[in-house]
Amino acid sequence: MSTGTMDHGWFAELILPTTQSRNFQVVSSGSEREERENLMTWMGSCKLCGKVLSCAAGIFCANFCTKRGNYPPCRNAWCGQCYQESPLDPFPKQQLEEEEDQGRGKATKALRFRSGRNGDHVMGIPFECELCHFRNLAGRDPDWLSQKDSYTLMCIRRANLDAMWSREPNTVKANLSRLRQDYFECVSIFPFPPPIPDMANHQMEDRVGMKSAVWTLEVSRRGGKNASNVQWGTVRKTPTWMGNLHDAGANYSNDSIAGGDTAKKYISDSPVGGKWFQRFMHGMKLRMGVIRIQDEALTSEMVLAVDEVAEREWRNGSDRDKRMMEGTMVAMLVEYGAALRGEELQMVRVEGVVQFGEDAKRSKYGSHTVWALQGKFKAEKQEQWHCLPIADETKSNLPFRKWFDRMEYRVLKVEGRKEGWYFTEEDGSRAKFTYYNASFKELIMKVKELYPRVILPAADVENFSLWRSPRRGAITTATVEQVDVPTMELIARWRSKERAKGTEAGLSMRQVYTDQRLTVRAMLRFSKAL
Repeated sequence: MSTGTMDHGWFAELILPTTQSRNFQVVSSGSEREERENLMTWMGSCKLCGKVLSCAAGIFCANFCTKRGNYPPCRNAWCGQCYQESPLDPFPKQQLEEEEDQGRGKATKALRFRSGRNGDHVMGIPFECELCHFRNLAGRDPDWLSQKDSYTLMCIRRANLDAMWSREPNTVKANLSRLRQDYFECVSIFPFPPPIPDMANHQMEDRVGMKSAVWTLEVSRRGGKNASNVQWGTVRKTPTWMGNLHDAGANYSNDSIAGGDTAKKYISDSPVGGKWFQRFMHGMKLRMGVIRIQDEALTSEMVLAVDEVAEREWRNGSDRDKRMMEGTMVAMLVEYGAALRGEELQMVRVEGVVQFGEDAKRSKYGSHTVWALQGKFKAEKQEQWHCLPIADETKSNLPFRKWFDRMEYRVLKVEGRKEGWYFTEEDGSRAKFTYYNASFKELIMKVKELYPRVILPAADVENFSLWRSPRRGAITTATVEQVDVPTMELIARWRSKERAKGTEAGLSMRQVYTDQRLTVRAMLRFSKAL
């Protein structure tokens, strides 16, 4: 390994003598002073500043004293703050807010996720330096002139730091302090060797999943839709396919651990399921942060303004335009009136809406429309029916009945459909909420232009969507109108596990509605408050 005068870049600390190499010679010359199996006897110099490190104070590579294959002991150790990220580290970090109020000083904030802490190597997961990890992965020393090898070393450093930062500084500090205190107190008292394990990775193999970690880090650099980089929810899908692929291959195991009455957990030796990798993923999540771009909430005032714009366009439009407008408005109104998520819209069935149509209009609880949804929902093992009523008369006089009647006429009379999915595209295929989303956003844009007091200028139209805007707005409005919590749960949590248990699998649509008719009055309170 060359140690010439050429510029080796950031990773020079891994291969060059420290500036205080005399300290290194003093503390490492006598084998009787160090025991390979006892890290408390290790002594070395910080690879960056040259400070003498001993008694586990600092960060020691697990292979510090161990010869592996044809490679001598790496002798790599750092002061906590000297174990730093590369100056060229390209991986995304959340913008940290002021943390002094949480007991963290400015210095801690500046170093957060960027450097290690004394004792990070004794926190329950192995720590190996970049040089040792590279040898584990590639079976050779890095080519110090190779851009690919240099980038790999940078990724390994980032992965190590992420794994470290899954634990807070005070936790790391307390763990090291107690280790040193107990060791010095007990080692002179008892005649047997201390309970200190061998730290080394003797097999020169990737025992923690570093290979998967650097791939995951690379994925995190991809461009995102709402930020410069993809978000955590996207990044975490990479280890998921890695684990699935691992268990589908030669390492498949039938071994299982019973849990509960019927559930089982299956044993897997996938590296992405190990303790080190889970710490790495947690630290990475903390570093990246989780940015949630929520849909803007739709309000009843907005719904009325959208209705005015849509009504004019419906009257002046072609039959094709009218079909799209009816679908868009009914999609928005059903989601708003029943607090549905966008993906639930496609579950509405024609036969359900038709079957309960006349009964609902003559209901003693007030005229309403029953929207019957069919599908396999969370915590359910087979397809089921769910019936959700929406009142015709509401506090804000929302135009439910007008648009519901228009679409019902088109579905039953114009298109002659008696069963099947209620929302369909022109070719008859099942329509998802995305089919109507562009039309919905156009209506919102026009409302913003025509009614600036309804949608404030600062609001971004792109953040309105049939995915969540109606649901968010409906729940917020119902809360403001003091709709009781049980009623809110009947409507907004109908897909939850508790709700599913109340609907017996295999019941007909009529049986389901009969079972739920006692709750119709309560459920109608939700839409009446809008």
